[in-house]
Amino acid sequence: MEDHREDPQTGLVAALARARSPERPGPDTPAGAPVRAWAGPPLPIPQAGPAHLDLRTLLHLSLAASDTSGRLRPTPSAGALHPVDTELVVGTGCSLPPGRYGYDPLRHRVHHVGPPVDGTPPGVTVALSVTAQRTVSHYGHRAWPLLLLDTGHAAAALLLAARVLGAGESDVRMDGRTENPLAVIRIPPPYGRSPRRPAGTEDPPTPAELLARRSTPPPLVGLPPREALRAVLATAERAGGRGLLRWCAAVGPPRPGLMHLGPEGTALRRYASGEAR
Repeated sequence: MEDHREDPQTGLVAALARARSPERPGPDTPAGAPVRAWAGPPLPIPQAGPAHLDLRTLLHLSLAASDTSGRLRPTPSAGALHPVDTELVVGTGCSLPPGRYGYDPLRHRVHHVGPPVDGTPPGVTVALSVTAQRTVSHYGHRAWPLLLLDTGHAAAALLLAARVLGAGESDVRMDGRTENPLAVIRIPPPYGRSPRRPAGTEDPPTPAELLARRSTPPPLVGLPPREALRAVLATAERAGGRGLLRWCAAVGPPRPGLMHLGPEGTALRRYASGEAR
């Protein structure tokens, strides 16, 4: 029998192409629950013993919400909608017993959802997937680029937290070929090591730096100096490489609008007027 199932990567390419089309998103729809309804009762994450990977601190520094609404977290998200869901596959050497757990970032609790997986390596393997409706509810068909960005932010937050804890060499898989999960991050136990500092990199971040809020309760206020905004856009343009990506910045009052760099790359120009934040 012929298999007519769509290749996940083909579906993603089509979704990204539609997201960049002139089609306008429709009106907002309900976002649904802010956290996946994991089976089983919520469980506290135990304190880590010697040489164990401290999962309570790892998740606190990376994914846990710091307010009751769930908006403010160490991980930025488009529209503060936080669509990323987290499943932990725990091996030996962790502060949780081996098994599979769903993580609730609002309560900073886990739900035991299954036994250990055969061949699970020591440490924790974090599987990141998305509940797309949370982002689709506001951005419509333009949601998929934002869903991928949010997943990348969550993966980066986990890697930074692992560095703070002195975990072993972490491994990330984000190949775009699977929809569930979108990304897999394996973090081994520290085995008594101090935080790693690869050659040529800056010092590991501090816990306080990771917990600094990356989103602000609305309304967003203030306007950066023009020179600072120009420098940010110039850096983004250089990172894009050969002019493949162009950037603009939405600014607020007293003259809200979109700003971009002029052709010479040295001056800011107004691209559009009106509130776009």
